[in-house]
Amino acid sequence: MSQGELAKMLNTSTSVIGRYERDEMTPSIEVAKKLLLCLILLLVIYSVKRRTIHSLKIL
Repeated sequence: MSQGELAKMLNTSTSVIGRYERDEMTPSIEVAKKLLLCLILLLVIYSVKRRTIHSLKIL
């Protein structure tokens, strides 16, 4: 996921995401909760895609 995509999901800017990554800024509890939900969603999507690919014997 790009900084832009994550920023859009969190309703913030890419510069804020960059500051989180560089440990220059700490997200609020509410933003941290949204970030966690985004990451969980990405893991679920990745898991489903991977299982689908393996079940189709593409890889």
